[in-house]
Amino acid sequence: MVLYVCTGNTCRSYMAERVHIARFGPGSACSAGIAAFPGQVANELAVKALQASGIDPGDHCARALDEESMRQASAVIAMTAAHRAALIRTYPYYSEKIHTLKENIDIDDPFGFAQPEYDACLALLLELISTLVYNS
Repeated sequence: MVLYVCTGNTCRSYMAERVHIARFGPGSACSAGIAAFPGQVANELAVKALQASGIDPGDHCARALDEESMRQASAVIAMTAAHRAALIRTYPYYSEKIHTLKENIDIDDPFGFAQPEYDACLALLLELISTLVYNS
């Protein structure tokens, strides 16, 4: 299972999880946040972006990143280079499976912006995740 990680787990990593599941099937991905508030619902604009693209938004609640999630993941995909660096500092023994979607490309956080920024974030996620080769 691929684990997508961002800050709050209500926008980027959540949308990445849903895109991955739409492409590779149920159980192929999950998501968490480095500074998530567990139980917080998905951002309304992220849900709208997914729905507009024909992707099932599911019934998401934010999840805090933990050791067990890191251990179980076959790959950990950070939304930014800064997230990746923080993950490697915190979980150095999993460093070989911590990556970004594409080198030198950060997925900008749309939080606090309008629908067009969420749509653009989702478009980039769709483009980059479509190039992944899933290996559970």
